[in-house]
Amino acid sequence: MDNLKQCKKCGEWKDKDNGFGKRKSSKDGYKTICKRCKSEYDKKYREKNKDKIKEQSKKYREKNKDKIKKYNKYLRNSPMKYNKSYKTFITLSKYEYIKKSLNGYIMCKCAYCGEWFEPTKNQIYHRISAINGDGTGENRLYCSQNCKNNCPIYNQSLYPKDHKPATSREVQPELRQMVFKRDNYTCQKCGKHRDDLEVGIHCHHKEGVLWEPLQSADMDMCITLCEDCHKEVHQKDGCGYYEMRCTG
Repeated sequence: MDNLKQCKKCGEWKDKDNGFGKRKSSKDGYKTICKRCKSEYDKKYREKNKDKIKEQSKKYREKNKDKIKKYNKYLRNSPMKYNKSYKTFITLSKYEYIKKSLNGYIMCKCAYCGEWFEPTKNQIYHRISAINGDGTGENRLYCSQNCKNNCPIYNQSLYPKDHKPATSREVQPELRQMVFKRDNYTCQKCGKHRDDLEVGIHCHHKEGVLWEPLQSADMDMCITLCEDCHKEVHQKDGCGYYEMRCTG
């Protein structure tokens, strides 16, 4: 009987933990009416005072407009909890690599560099919208603005970004991500990690794909360079875009 409590409204005896809500001011720490009776009472109250509640809600929103806007912005830019029962989680897991972070949030792989990161709720909702066919674009997940800017397919509808006829040879996404991981996301020319760079990082073929097409997907043929160093490399003799053009 110690775990049972009688509801003052319906008179039924119920388990304290499952049948009653908690209240610190009560002697036993539980409310006097059960959860079912409380739910029915709240429902009747809302129906009876619908206009009053609506007016109070409107006044509160007007009075706390800036506060609500700031809070909503915080929610949109915060990570999403890892919960397999979420409909959003189920949909996203079909199209993205997902794992649980140490803080209990959803982690995904960046579409450009392949590194794990915690996307914001805003990013996830936009990605889900794209998957469902709403809006425009694919809204893929990127860990930083630099990765977004350097991704050849971001905001492109026909050709990859910086496409040059007969010279462009875009690196395969999986190859690029493996090379970045091998080189610890560090430029092999200037030695700077991408966190210390103001520009993004690229995957560069040591030998032109035109001359070594069979080895184009070989990791040993590739190297990680920052955007600035990559431009310098292609200014050297024999490595210019014009000299690498396909004539066949």
